[in-house]
Amino acid sequence: MITLNLIPPEKKKNLRVISILLIIKHNLIMLFFVIAFSAFVLLLGKAAIDEHFTNVVSQSTLTTKYARIFNYEIKDFNNKIDATAEIQNKNIPWVIFFSALAKQVPNGITITYLEIKDGNIAINGNAKTRSDLIQFKINLENFEIFTNVIIPLESMLKKEDINFNVKAKYENVKLKNYEQ
Repeated sequence: MITLNLIPPEKKKNLRVISILLIIKHNLIMLFFVIAFSAFVLLLGKAAIDEHFTNVVSQSTLTTKYARIFNYEIKDFNNKIDATAEIQNKNIPWVIFFSALAKQVPNGITITYLEIKDGNIAINGNAKTRSDLIQFKINLENFEIFTNVIIPLESMLKKEDINFNVKAKYENVKLKNYEQ
């Protein structure tokens, strides 16, 4: 078969340029659709990643919030334990002390007033005889908690029915650690 091309050469050139331009146009349209599709897929991916990121942040925020709550509760509990330990360290076994003090009081002595404050002790009372009062003073001086036991001289001058007041010093450490 014979092909005849009766188109003038200049028109052939124009047709060739038009065909190249049409191919370029179709390729550009295809490229546009590919880019648009890729952009759509990337947008969907970004949306999924944003959703995942939001979930992770909310979960880590909850974790941080609970961690803060637990840390606060632990610190509060530790502070309570420290306060309790401090109270226990300052505790003085008063029952043991008063029981031991009662053993130092002879039969003829009646205590009417007792004040313990700031390292000093004051005891007021009544003694039947001077010998009871002297024995009481000796017992207090030998009692390891007290120092500087003082009974006024005018109390020692009476023979019977003596109202007295005794002053002495004590140390908190000895008082706290006293055992019978």
